[in-house]
Amino acid sequence: MIGITFPLVAFLMMSYRQFSAEKSYKEFVENESNTTDSQRQITATFIEEYEKNNENASSAIVDPFDAGDYEGSYPDNIDMTKPFAYLRIPRLDMYKPIYLDATYYHMSVGVAQVAGTSLPVGGVGKRSVIAGHRDWWGDVMFLYIHTLEKGDSVYIEREGKSLRYEVDNFQIIDPSEWEKLLPVKNEDMITLLTCEPFYPPRPYRLLVNCKRKELPEKDTISSDVEIKEDNIHANSTIRKVNTGIYLITIGLVVALVFTIVKFIRYLLGK
Repeated sequence: MIGITFPLVAFLMMSYRQFSAEKSYKEFVENESNTTDSQRQITATFIEEYEKNNENASSAIVDPFDAGDYEGSYPDNIDMTKPFAYLRIPRLDMYKPIYLDATYYHMSVGVAQVAGTSLPVGGVGKRSVIAGHRDWWGDVMFLYIHTLEKGDSVYIEREGKSLRYEVDNFQIIDPSEWEKLLPVKNEDMITLLTCEPFYPPRPYRLLVNCKRKELPEKDTISSDVEIKEDNIHANSTIRKVNTGIYLITIGLVVALVFTIVKFIRYLLGK
């Protein structure tokens, strides 16, 4: 029973996160649409202060996977325990909350912006680096991020706006090469950061560099119809993985129930 329960808990968590991901995303979008002007002003002030303090702080970029309990420096006028934005990647059928500061906790519950890089709000000359584990207990996270292809859409969504980026290129770097994460002149970029290679150990880092394509006036949150149309193009590998997770979860539940029934019958001498 212990042998079945241990993997069952992990697969139950994966199934729950996969099943509830889109619902959590929609709740976030709804809450963002109800944000008051005063709350938006507080966030705007936070963004302004962070970017000002970060102008000469790029040398402070730290690899989040080796940093342990490291915490970055941020203004203290917003709640850092709540998602700042949402990452949506149709090709991976992925919805992940984006937290500020890539701490151990933040990357255990979602993905996170790396301190010292731009905030995920867009802007020419900005580059927000968003870190996520290659896999994690109870979640596949960025496990299949290498299956993205040039031109695939990546969305950052917050405050009623959807910033659309396109995958441009991939890079493999050493964890110490923080200069590879610096902004590129005249480009609005996000970089998805995870460990490399696919199988552990993972001494390197994979960068998925994405460039902004849409004009600012087109930045609106996608409708349910648009989201469904986007998700039709999800990688077949991802669909198979998600289906496999659900089937394994069901199989483990059945196996546990069968084992418990058999054990009870043994105790009763039947």
